[in-house]
Amino acid sequence: MNLEDVLRLLLDPITQFAALVVALVVARMLVRGRPTHRFFVHLAFFALLTLLLVGHDVAPWTTVLGDEGLTHRMFIGVAKASWWAGGAMVLASSVRVFLIFERKPRGAA
Repeated sequence: MNLEDVLRLLLDPITQFAALVVALVVARMLVRGRPTHRFFVHLAFFALLTLLLVGHDVAPWTTVLGDEGLTHRMFIGVAKASWWAGGAMVLASSVRVFLIFERKPRGAA
């Protein structure tokens, strides 16, 4: 592989998406049992996935389909579904962190 092939592979949205999902899985394993850290991992995943999609002219909140091939449309569908699932993970993690902080005893005022 020459440098041009490597750059093309690194700039491919499918490769970027796969790397982001692998990073999420590894990060979730590293922060197991720490809900606050998990919230920040989910938030980072959601933000990076949003940047990835918008950077490649894909609006995850729309249902517009282009004239691309089947593989590209399938990738777009999976990426959009992952974006929505990422948003749900952020919401669930934030609720979990909020509930944990609410259960801690407070000092006397």
